[in-house]
Amino acid sequence: MGFERQKEIALKKFREAIDNGEVDKPILMDLIKVNKLKDVYTTSSCAGRIILLHDLGSKKYSYFIAKWHETVDENDFLDEIEKLRKREKELKGKIWFKQDPFILHISARNLDVAKKIVDVCFEVGFKHSGIISIAKDRVVVEINGLDRMSIPIFDERFGFLVDNETLLKFLRIANEKLERNAAFRSRFFDLLIKKLKE
Repeated sequence: MGFERQKEIALKKFREAIDNGEVDKPILMDLIKVNKLKDVYTTSSCAGRIILLHDLGSKKYSYFIAKWHETVDENDFLDEIEKLRKREKELKGKIWFKQDPFILHISARNLDVAKKIVDVCFEVGFKHSGIISIAKDRVVVEINGLDRMSIPIFDERFGFLVDNETLLKFLRIANEKLERNAAFRSRFFDLLIKKLKE
């Protein structure tokens, strides 16, 4: 299956994901612009996020308690925490407070195009990005943003590990990181589109 056919299939899935509300709003317009370029198409993506993750020991059973792709209101965050505190005695496993960076996978027509994408990553400062797959009809580049944090806030053996005042401090730091993530992400998309149009 050639690049054009793979792109056609990927764009059909992309349109379905948009219709189902599965594409992160902060990067939707950027992804649409990238997918209009002739030599690339996007597959999976995340704009960057703040999450409360209930870790039950395996990916299969773990789940998101709450997830935000933009800065989080402190009252909304505390509402989620209070719901958990009310269930403290029945909670199992661990609960993590996390801030994850922007991540994107782009399929390129060939190595020359993939190299341009990697060059943009390094120019922006996304140093943990690179080519992850080379096949006959496409080269896949993984783009990883910079900022992340991961803090255990509950463990079934000990209960909650931090008070609300400390949690709000964590949230303020995470919000700052998410804003920085958005600024770097915006610069990346602007530069990528410019370079791939040359």
